[in-house]
Amino acid sequence: MFGYSLQDAFFLKIWSSAKLKTFQMSYKFLIKVVISLFFLIGVSLKIDFASLLKALLSIDLKYYLISLLIPIANNIVLAQKYKIAMKPSGVHQPLSNLIKINFICHFYSMFLSSFIGQSVVRWHMSTKNQEGRIKFIAVMFFERSTFFFILLLALTVTLKISANQITDKIFDTVYPFLLTGMSCLIIFYSYLNFTFFFNFAKRVLIIIKKKNTFIILTKLNSFINSFSIFEGKLNILTSTLFLSIVWHLFFLFRVYLLVLSLAIPLDFINISWMASFVLFFQILPISFNGIGVREA
Repeated sequence: MFGYSLQDAFFLKIWSSAKLKTFQMSYKFLIKVVISLFFLIGVSLKIDFASLLKALLSIDLKYYLISLLIPIANNIVLAQKYKIAMKPSGVHQPLSNLIKINFICHFYSMFLSSFIGQSVVRWHMSTKNQEGRIKFIAVMFFERSTFFFILLLALTVTLKISANQITDKIFDTVYPFLLTGMSCLIIFYSYLNFTFFFNFAKRVLIIIKKKNTFIILTKLNSFINSFSIFEGKLNILTSTLFLSIVWHLFFLFRVYLLVLSLAIPLDFINISWMASFVLFFQILPISFNGIGVREA
C-alpha cells in the first residue's frame, strides 16, 4: 500500500530531474537579471541626467532618421545570409519571409533571452512544416560563427589602426582571446572545407565513440556530424563571411550616425573599435540579453 512500483519510481525520477533542471535554469536566469541590474544601477549613479536630457533634446534629426533606416537594411543582409546558409539544410524560405522572421525575432528579443528570442523563434518559424529541422540548428551555429569571426577581426583591425595608449592597452589585454577565437574558427572552417581535416576528425570521433560510452561524447559526435551539410561548400562560407562584413559595416555606420546626431567629437575609427568592443562583451552570456553590460 505504501510502497512504490517500478513505474512510480521511474516517473518520480523523471519528475525530480525535470524539477532540478527547471530550478537550475531559474537560478541562472536570476543571476543574469541581478548582474544586469547591478550594471544598470552602477551606470545610473554616474550619469548626469540633466546633461543627458539636454543632449537628447539637441539631436540632429537628419542623422538620427538616417540611422533608423540602417537596421532595416541590416535585416535584409541577415535574411540573405540565412538564405545562403540554409541551402544545404533542405529548409527553404523566400527572402521576404526571412526578412519578416528577422523582425519578429528582434521583437521577441526585446523581452526574452537572446537564446529564445533569436534562436528558438527563428528555428520554429523557419522550419515550420518542413524537413531539415535538426540541420537548421547547424545552420544557426554556422551563421553565428561567421558573425563572431568578423567581429573579432574588426576589433583586432580597428584597435591596431587606432594605435594610442588606450587602444594599445586594451589590445594587449584582449589579444589572447581574439587570437584564440579566430584560430578556433579558422580550424573549424578548415575542417568543413578541406576533405583531409574533415575525414580525420570523423575517424577520431569514431574511435572515441567506440572506446567511450559517455552520452556527452555521443551527442558531441552527432552535433559535429550535423555540420557535414557544409562540407566542401567554400562558396557558402565566403558568401556568409562577406555578408557578415557588410552587416558589421552597416552596424558601425549606424553608431557613427548616432554619434554625429549628438555632435560628439569622435571619428569613425574610434567609433569602430568602441562599438565592436561593446558588441564583443554584449554577446557574453553573463547578463540578461547583454543588458547592463552594454551600457556599462
